Amino acid sequence: MSAEQTTAFHRIKIRVAALIFDGDDVALIRRTNDRGVDHYSLPGGNVEPTEWL
Repeated sequence: MSAEQTTAFHRIKIRVAALIFDGDDVALIRRTNDRGVDHYSLPGGNVEPTEWL
């Protein structure tokens, strides 16, 4: 692979997420951005280079 080809992928991160049910409920994380706007996402996060999937 050329340097040009690998540079395009230098910011790729491996992430995991979990879809957790409790009856009819789903677990979500509420996050508020700098403007005070809430959004919701699944629990999870980045996988560090030394962690196993």
